[in-house]
Amino acid sequence: MKDFNDIIARAKLEIEAWFARQCREPFTDFYWWYAATTPERDGGFLIAADRPANGDYAIAGSLGKNLTKEQNLQRFLETARRLPILSMQ
Repeated sequence: MKDFNDIIARAKLEIEAWFARQCREPFTDFYWWYAATTPERDGGFLIAADRPANGDYAIAGSLGKNLTKEQNLQRFLETARRLPILSMQ
C-alpha cells in the first residue's frame, strides 16, 4: 500500500465483504489480520474468522457485531495508522 488512501480504499472493500458474510453467519466472530511490509513484499490486511493460511498474518483487532460498517471501519483505521503495512518504496 502506497499511502493511507490505499489503506482506506482497501478497508472499505473488506468491510463491505465482511458485512455480507456477517449477515449470513451472525454467530461467527471476525477479525482484522495484517501482514507486515518486508523488503521482499508489501504488507496488507484482510478480514477473516480464522488465522489465514499464510503464517505471515498477525491479528490486528476484532470486528464488533453490534457496530455499524462505518464504526468498524473507523476502529480499524485508528489501528491501521500504527501497523507496518505501507510500502517501503
